[in-house]
Amino acid sequence: MTDNNKINSITVFDEYRGEDHYILTAEIKENGDLLLEGQDLGPSVIEAFGDSDYEYWYTFKQEWKDTLLLHLLAEKFTVSNPPGEWFNEKGIPFELSTY
Repeated sequence: MTDNNKINSITVFDEYRGEDHYILTAEIKENGDLLLEGQDLGPSVIEAFGDSDYEYWYTFKQEWKDTLLLHLLAEKFTVSNPPGEWFNEKGIPFELSTY
């Protein structure tokens, strides 16, 4: 893997549900904080908020990113869904040791 595969932002989802559009992105800021930025658009948003879009931001300070990562890994992987294949699919280098 080259550094070209290393990322600092990603689209978590970009989905349409009927006429509504939901977008969530994640970005590692220069200071190391993690920013989740979302935008909801469409008739449901207008009905709920009286405006055509609803925007929101979750900011996780750098010192909490590892905690967030560990919880996400615990939810993502199981005995029937081990991590190695997923790391390979994403081009994320790792070292595997066994005994």
